[in-house]
Amino acid sequence: MSLLLKIHQIHDCLTVVCDVESDIFDSSFKGLFRKKDYEGNDGALQVASGKLVEIHESLKVFHSDQAGIQMVAEDAMNYAYMLVVSTVQLMVINKSLEAKANGQAYSMGKYNEDVKLFQEAQQAYMSLGAKLNADYKLYAYEIAKLED
Repeated sequence: MSLLLKIHQIHDCLTVVCDVESDIFDSSFKGLFRKKDYEGNDGALQVASGKLVEIHESLKVFHSDQAGIQMVAEDAMNYAYMLVVSTVQLMVINKSLEAKANGQAYSMGKYNEDVKLFQEAQQAYMSLGAKLNADYKLYAYEIAKLED
């Protein structure tokens, strides 16, 4: 599988994660009173995290003699890893909110702690994403030539 395809797949996973994040943290008036699809959210996050792990593992063995292309592959691998960490934390929040909706305890303090951990992981993957985007732009021509 090509490096370019892997980068596109990571982006597709990011889209899924962001959509679920928006649903979980929807604090609009309508969102507050709408029943959340916790099972659906969990399923989407499970699929995305599984695909990201698969991509991460495949990038571990990727090798290019061109340093710039290798750097982009390593950026993509690191980004995928941190996106998995963030996704797993989002899964924790989703499961805990589902438990709370079913009458189990989930304190505001624990929720805030979980959200803080999610936001830290999110900041890390966003920072890595900025590096990946910059490096990709620098080596896009070389990466495209790999595909020929």
